[in-house]
Amino acid sequence: MNDSTTTNTQPKRRTALWGGLIAIVAGIVTFGAIAHAGPGHFGPFAMMHGQFNAEHASKHVKKMVNWALDDVDATNDQKAKVNDIFQAALKDLLPIHQQVGDAHSQVIQLMSQPVIDRAAVEQLRATQMAALDAASKRLTLAFEDASEVLTPEQRQKLIASHHHMGDKPAGN
Repeated sequence: MNDSTTTNTQPKRRTALWGGLIAIVAGIVTFGAIAHAGPGHFGPFAMMHGQFNAEHASKHVKKMVNWALDDVDATNDQKAKVNDIFQAALKDLLPIHQQVGDAHSQVIQLMSQPVIDRAAVEQLRATQMAALDAASKRLTLAFEDASEVLTPEQRQKLIASHHHMGDKPAGN
């Protein structure tokens, strides 16, 4: 029998198993730039009650990792390793966060001109899509690495306990 069937389904299984956690971290790191301006804005960083910064994001990632792994009987060592993986990803993603935030100002400038420079708007769009693609690739790597820290049983339990993100408030 060929092991290629098992090997070919592993990436799909990992994606499915970590889907909920991916949504959390991706929302926090990549799309959080929407709330970049601080309190009163909606989005993942609105819960931080203030201007986004690396320290807040780091604390939030640690909180979310612990929250996600609490129900799967992860050891402190496993939690520390997974946290380290996502802290490294956060460090790599912070420049992308800044780039996405800066694009907001660029869009306002471009769209407030008497004549819209469609080529400049398209260039900005393409640049932002490339940044988001890079963020997606980095997050995928982090989830693959974190998957290897947990046992298959823990990964199954993680999905079973967190596949409905609205069912359990973070940090409670």
